[in-house]
Amino acid sequence: MLGFVSLLMDVSSEIIHSLLPVFMVTTLGASALSSSLLLGSYGLAIN
Repeated sequence: MLGFVSLLMDVSSEIIHSLLPVFMVTTLGASALSSSLLLGSYGLAIN
């Protein structure tokens, strides 16, 4: 059961991470450059 919950958490995290740039550009009005810079810095911080 715990493994299944972990799988769901991983899948939901990946879905959110892939949809965040679309949300930032369409809803918040951020530019594609600022979205890329923010997500790039996030990627550097977690690694």
